[in-house]
Amino acid sequence: MSPRAPFPDDLLSLLQRLQELHLQENSIELLEDQALAGLSSLALLDLSRNQLGTISQEALQPLASLQVLRLTENPWRCDCALHWLGTWIKEGGQRLLSSRDKKIMCAEPPRLALQSLLEVSGSSLICIPPSVHVEPLEVTANL
Repeated sequence: MSPRAPFPDDLLSLLQRLQELHLQENSIELLEDQALAGLSSLALLDLSRNQLGTISQEALQPLASLQVLRLTENPWRCDCALHWLGTWIKEGGQRLLSSRDKKIMCAEPPRLALQSLLEVSGSSLICIPPSVHVEPLEVTANL
């Protein structure tokens, strides 16, 4: 098992003129909302072949100059948290993705596994709250 690799907040904030960021194959599991803050000149972001299950809209918002986005080959959890990404791609974000990069495949939940995020209906991208089953505890005391 590889070590967990979150991508820390504000790591790149001092690189305001950075134009390309290749982070593929780095076992990144989480991209914090502010991790890319300050990268307004970034034109290419490659997050392919990591361990991302989700990505927030806030994480990509600072990237005003983005022209190429690569998100393929991550174990995407296609639920309500990723609904925005499917909508964003369909409404214009596809200009940032090559035909290969549009193949963002769901890994979870099992009912959506191996389906393309772009082919899954928005109504299927739901979050099911976890259920907790509590059994009564039997206590006996001997006096």
